Amino acid sequence: MVGIGDTSVAFFPTEGKIKLPVGLPIRHLAFRVDRANFTAAQLTLEEKGIEFEFQDHKVVHAIYFYDPDGHLIELTTYDPSG
Repeated sequence: MVGIGDTSVAFFPTEGKIKLPVGLPIRHLAFRVDRANFTAAQLTLEEKGIEFEFQDHKVVHAIYFYDPDGHLIELTTYDPSG
């Protein structure tokens, strides 16, 4: 994880051996959000019929879903008390 100020980016290694002519594929992108936006995102995904998975990591809550290109998107809040 790298960050500056209120913005951070988490990098996750790819699994297996992937041969690419150029660049590194992005398979998992995570965003930190506050509790209000975490809740709003879940409602929006439900309204649009987009499946997502909720996970309670004790210190954080996260939801995971796939974008139209197949990238795994994670929204995480460090305010799990909700």
